[in-house]
Amino acid sequence: MATQTAFEKESNPPESSGEETDEFSDEFEELPTAEKIVSASEELRVIATTEKPDSDKAISSELLRSALLDQICRGTIHGDATPNNLLAEDEERFLSLLASADPRRIRTHTELLCQRLGLGRPHVHVNKQTLTSAVRNATTDPDASIMSVDFGNHPFFMRHESWAGPTGRTCRIPRRNTDF
Repeated sequence: MATQTAFEKESNPPESSGEETDEFSDEFEELPTAEKIVSASEELRVIATTEKPDSDKAISSELLRSALLDQICRGTIHGDATPNNLLAEDEERFLSLLASADPRRIRTHTELLCQRLGLGRPHVHVNKQTLTSAVRNATTDPDASIMSVDFGNHPFFMRHESWAGPTGRTCRIPRRNTDF
């Protein structure tokens, strides 16, 4: 019998339970339901009230809350936070805070909040021009989008296959479920 060194381990293959497991299965996470979005918006309201009002996390949670409830009202996978549908308690003060907000930090906080609340990772669009123009034109254009949240890139919609094409590079082919 040979002796083992500290680097050698005895390998015992795990016993199979009879079920076949595949880490690349065709099962994808489901879209967040309306009930889940409403409960997430309540959690976002709590987060916004517990944080300092001028913090990026509080601003992100208020914008995300408005965008998610806009998504439910529309019945689509896309929601916008506009000056017209803001749910903040003091909208004028909130709009003035947006003028000094950093759009990259808002986007990052929004994506992290979505993942923390179990909503997946939607595409979040916010930029400085959108923030400043929304603050300036809140009275003239109340439907100007401050931030948009789009679940079109959610794995539920973007099932893909990776394959190596003629160039040898891995390509992602979006595969939408359009077979009826």
